[in-house]
This record gives sequence, C-alpha cells and structure tokens, in this order.
Amino acid sequence: SDNTKMDSKKTSDRPRAKLAETPLSCSEWLAAALVSSGVTHVYGGHGGALVPLVNAVVDNPNLTWVCTRNEANASLMAAAHAKLTGNLACVMATSGPGATNLTTGLMDAALDRVAVIAVTGLKPRAGMHYSEFQDVDQSRLFAAGGINPSTDVPAPEALAPLLRDAISTAVTRRTCVHLAIPVDVQAAPSPIQSEFCAANANLRIAPTHVDPETLDAVAKHLPALRGAGGFRRIVIAAGLRAVGAGRAITRLAEMLHAPIIYRLDAKGVVDETHPLAFGVVGVHGKPGLEAAASIISTSELVLSLGVDDNTLLLCNLAGLQIRPMIEFEPDACAVVTRYKADFTVIGNIGDACDGLADRLATMLPQHGEPGEPGKQGEQGEPHDLSQLAPPGPLKREESSPDALWGLLHGGSWRKLLDFKGVRYQSALHNYDHRFVHPATVLSEVTAHLRGEAGGAGEKGEAAAAGAASTATAAAADADA
Repeated sequence: SDNTKMDSKKTSDRPRAKLAETPLSCSEWLAAALVSSGVTHVYGGHGGALVPLVNAVVDNPNLTWVCTRNEANASLMAAAHAKLTGNLACVMATSGPGATNLTTGLMDAALDRVAVIAVTGLKPRAGMHYSEFQDVDQSRLFAAGGINPSTDVPAPEALAPLLRDAISTAVTRRTCVHLAIPVDVQAAPSPIQSEFCAANANLRIAPTHVDPETLDAVAKHLPALRGAGGFRRIVIAAGLRAVGAGRAITRLAEMLHAPIIYRLDAKGVVDETHPLAFGVVGVHGKPGLEAAASIISTSELVLSLGVDDNTLLLCNLAGLQIRPMIEFEPDACAVVTRYKADFTVIGNIGDACDGLADRLATMLPQHGEPGEPGKQGEQGEPHDLSQLAPPGPLKREESSPDALWGLLHGGSWRKLLDFKGVRYQSALHNYDHRFVHPATVLSEVTAHLRGEAGGAGEKGEAAAAGAASTATAAAADADA
C-alpha cells in the first residue's frame, strides 16, 4: 500500500547505539551496531552456541527478540520484514541444525533481493573441525547457495570489519549476508567501543532527486502515437522496489490508459479494485482477466518500476528480448543490466512517476467532463453494469488482444472506477453461462455460506447469471 514506505530511515530517525561505561562484549557491541543500522526486530531460535548473542539482544531496549519454534520460520519472517519495511532485517540461529534450518528463508531473501543479515553461532574455536557435535561448516553451506558474503568470524578483532562489510553489502546490494560467530568470540570483550561506521551505507547511494532531463526525454518518448488520437500499447509493471508509489503509479497509468501488472512481491502496490490493475504476473499468479495475459505479448513498451526480473515481460520463449523497456529504480545499485533499456530513471519511483505524469499532462489530450469518474459518458452510457449486458441467453464472444486494447484506450475502464465487482470484460461482453469469472463464483459461494441473499449478483446479475449452478455445487462441496 501507499502507507508502506520503502525509503530508508534518515540518520536522525534511528536510535543511536548507547555505549556502556563498562566495556562491552562482542555480543553487546553487535546488538548496538544492529540498532544503528536500522534493525528493530531480531528473529531466531535459541541454543547453547547463541546464548551471549540472545542475551545481548534481549537486554538492548531498542531491539525486540522474536523467538520461533523453528529457525526456518525465523528466516522467512526476517525476509518478510525486509520486504514490508524496506529496512535491514536480522535473523539468528544456533549451531548445527539451527543454522541449517535457515536455508529456505535466506535463499528467499537473496532471490527477492532484500537486505537480511543472518548471524549464527558456532561451537568454541578450540573444538572446531574435529569433534562431531554440531560441527557444520555453515559459511560454505550458505555460500554454496549464493549467500555472499558468508564467512566465519575467527577472532574478536575481526568482528567489526566483517560486520561492516556484511551490512554495507546487504543494504546497498539488497541481498542476504551471513556471519558465523563462535560462542567464545560472542562472550569475549569487544576490542572497540565506538559507534558502528557502516550504519548508513545505503543513504550514500540514494539520489536526492530524479534527473529532470531524463524525465523530459522519457516524456517526449512515451506519446509517440500509432495514429491520430491513439495511444501506444504500454504496460506498467511494478516490483517490490515500487512499493509505496501506488498513488503515483495509478495516476500515470490513468494518463496513459495503461494496464498495471505486478510481481508477487509487489501485490497490493496499487488498489487491486482499480480497473487498470490486471493482477500478478508470473508462476504464482495470472493477470485478472482471461485476455489480460495476452496484453504482455502484444504490448509495444514496458515501464518496469522496481522489477527485479523482467524476463516474462520482455522476452520470447527463447529468452531473448523482443520488447523495449524503460526502467525505474531507486538507485543505481538496483539496476539489473541483463536487458536493454531505452531509458533508465534513477531516484524515488513515486517522485519519478509524478514527475513524468506532470510532463505528460501538458502533452497528452485531456479528458473532460464525460470521462470523469462517477459521471455518464458522452452518449449517456449507464454506469450500472447490470444494464450493460443484454437480456436473453448469454453466448461467449471471443475476445482478442486488439479488442482489449481498444477498450483500454477508448477509456471504457473509467466506467468501472466505482464498481467493485467483476471487471469490464465480463460485463461488456456476452458470456456463456459455462464461462463465469471465478470471482463471481467465489462471491456466490461466500454469500451462500454466510446465509446471505443476492451476493455478487446485486450489481451485476446479468454478468453473474451463470454462477448460480456452479456456486451451488461448490457450496455443497464446502458444506460437506
């Protein structure tokens, strides 16, 4: 949602590590360093090789210790924390199976490119590599899966520089890093008592503004018309790094009559009841309408907003780029250089979309009274969608991508701005009762189970006419 802020906290907003008058242990210094780096919660499981670290976390008033029954849950929680807040997340685990249980969550963080630091305990240095109990080479294990850096801390003197390198890598490259610390190092006095030097590494790479000349060039590039009064077939794709920019993305999409699709990790970046929101694309979802998947293959340009992997948006089945792209990223470290981009816009994605929309407002035709939400069109089209479907038997009409683009560019989506039911393709086209949109069936099933009358059909009886028999059968199965 727009309330979720991906921008990192400013230095002044973060609690400063309070250094005790008595010398800190390595664990206490590490806990203070995590606070300085923006960590608020530490997820993990307890164990003998982690006691000093857990005690230091619990004793630090600026950290919340979240203890889980299984470290796999802790690693997934840390990855989710990083995705939802945009800040560095931390997970801890003890030696042996405690550490190996972290694998799935750490890989999730690395593949989704979010900043997570994993800290694991090791047995005392004097007993490593020749005694079998929980003697797992954790660093090599995680490094083999792509976690980099993943290293052991060999001595108290090495903790500060290794933690510095790990955290600076995590927050600038948006990735998962790992340090394995022997329990005797955790309990040892810290060689340094000073503030942590890498706490604000990510703030140094974030630009303070979007380059206006780049936005000017993009604005001139977008309205290249196919014909008189026409629009280019533009698809707006949002990824995790676009979270928080939903209002600006929607404004830009409305101006370009462009459908919005998003990756799973950005689900909810825009209001999903908006008629231009076409759902999740990728293995975990399909866009919301039957013909919506084809808009990607028939698009002329993709605006990639913080998307980490654009393969599905740009490439053919052979993995070769066949569609042009304009990419938007919050900083240069987030840019993925696998595919060619016509333009690369660096800076806050919400500000970039607003700046682009401001420029396009002076270049594109403006919509007058007929196209405004909540009002009738020039021909007096009704906004009650139940009136749009003709009476009588409903027969399925084949819908082509060209027809769907025509509806989008013609502004038909504006009729649905206040409608929260089935989208316009099922309302404006005639459908056989055997081909009812799943949303209609689920609404009818829900109404049946709640004992409600009417259900989804109140606002679109014609569009939902064929759902009754399907819903009844589904509801019977649910009752059973």
